[in-house]
Amino acid sequence: MLKLTTESEELLKANGWRQGLRSSADQIKGVYLANRCPLNVAALEFLLEFGNIAIGVANSSSSLSPPATDFDLTIERAAKYRITAARWSESLGRELSPVGHADRGHCVLLMAGDGMTYLEDEESIFVVGHDGSDAINALVHGRPLTRVFIEENEDRAPERE
Repeated sequence: MLKLTTESEELLKANGWRQGLRSSADQIKGVYLANRCPLNVAALEFLLEFGNIAIGVANSSSSLSPPATDFDLTIERAAKYRITAARWSESLGRELSPVGHADRGHCVLLMAGDGMTYLEDEESIFVVGHDGSDAINALVHGRPLTRVFIEENEDRAPERE
C-alpha cells in the first residue's frame, strides 16, 4: 500500500509516474542479473512501482516546488551499484539492493529485504525511510535522515562504481 504525501504524489505524477503503471518484472530481473547485482523482493516491488522515474532539482516541467533532494530510480543505473550494495550489506549484516541514486549521483539508495531504505554517501549510511513510500516522502520533503553507526567499519568507506 502506497503512503505518499500529496506533494510527493503530485511531483511523481508531474514527472510521468502513475500508480499501477508498472515496470516489467522480467526487465528488472534481467538488468540486475546482467549486472550481477543483488535484487531482493522489497527492491523488486519498489522498482515495479517507481522504477525509471527521475526527479530533478529543477523541475521545469511543472509549477510544483522542487524536491529537497533530486533522485533517480532508473533501473539500468541502479543496477550498476552492486559493489556499493555488497560493501554496505556486509557492514550492516543484511542484504541490500541498490534502487537508485540521489544528490546528482553522489549518494546511492539501497533497500533491505524488509523495505528499509538507506542512503549512502561514500563514508556513511543513513536510514532514509522505513519503506519505499516513506523514502520518497523523505527525499521530497527533506526530512532529516538517521545515521547508522557501524563501529568496526567506521573508518572504511566503500568503493564507488
